[in-house]
Amino acid sequence: MKNLLKLQAKIFAITVILLISISGILLAQNTIAIINAGSTGSRLHVYKIKADGKGIDIVYPTSSNEAASKGRALSSVADHVDSVKVFLNTMTSKYSGIEKNIPLYVLATAGMRLIKQEKTNPIYKKLNDQKGKVFNNFCLDTAMTISGRYEGFYAWIAANYKNGRLGFSTSTPKTSLTYTGIPYGILEIGGASMQIAFAVNPPQSGSQSQLYKDCISREGFSNIYSISYLGGGADQVYGEYKKQRKPKESKDLAGQAKEIFDKLGIDFKKIAYPYDSWQFLGLGTPIKFMPENMSSLVEANDTDDMHPWMNAHYITWVTESLKLKAPKPIQASDWTEGAALDILINRKKPEGYNYNIKN
Repeated sequence: MKNLLKLQAKIFAITVILLISISGILLAQNTIAIINAGSTGSRLHVYKIKADGKGIDIVYPTSSNEAASKGRALSSVADHVDSVKVFLNTMTSKYSGIEKNIPLYVLATAGMRLIKQEKTNPIYKKLNDQKGKVFNNFCLDTAMTISGRYEGFYAWIAANYKNGRLGFSTSTPKTSLTYTGIPYGILEIGGASMQIAFAVNPPQSGSQSQLYKDCISREGFSNIYSISYLGGGADQVYGEYKKQRKPKESKDLAGQAKEIFDKLGIDFKKIAYPYDSWQFLGLGTPIKFMPENMSSLVEANDTDDMHPWMNAHYITWVTESLKLKAPKPIQASDWTEGAALDILINRKKPEGYNYNIKN
């Protein structure tokens, strides 16, 4: 009898341990952390599926600790295992929740795509050697520079989710993001690149075959065309503008800026235009702070850090070239939220940047 009681006690203890372990795993699977790793700085984001399974919460950062979420640039991390560990420990120490073994994704965008592969490969080799290892409450899953088209795709998901056009429920047998309204397209202008993404209808002719070949599809939606223009970000364009401008030789600075933009090599002709202008949302800091009255801006006040005059004329040139008007979104969004939704809900991994095809 005593042996039986001891056996039952052991079984009970093991069951409790298993239940705690399983609950911890499930909790971690409902939570994800993304380090948005750029060439000028990094930021930690933590997202968690809501308790009712019908949305996702931004766990970190909040408005009160947004500044604290920032860290050093990934490109500044030395090619040494100890430096990589310090980077991961520092970034993950910014959030201390009850969750354990939160999957951690270190995802870099255009700033790192501009850096030569021979400089980025050693850093990623050291980072990926840490896969499966725990840093504070986080377990490293993936470290990569994502492709430009996925940066645009994630921005498209985030904008449509935040503005009520995409949704999900984990109570359904096959959980996936699905349309809850007519989707928006997005035009995102950052510092180093520009992304355009929108949903397209099935091809009606062979002339559009390449456009649809490049589309991204998921279980709940299909044919999302996304393209990224590396070097099309406002900071990169301003650098090019500074090199080419000749303010003393021309009174028409706006016209001169347009001529410089025309020489950037951004080929919008490769995009067919199966969209209506009102369906697009404008994303990115330059668009967010685009003034309604451009005449209030002065070209001479532009600096390397802040160049609103050039930004305004560049955004105008882009929207006119694409024949669209880019309104501000009703709800602000961040591409990392789109990445979190695609990984957690659609169960898809990020796509890495390929230096050969420059995706």
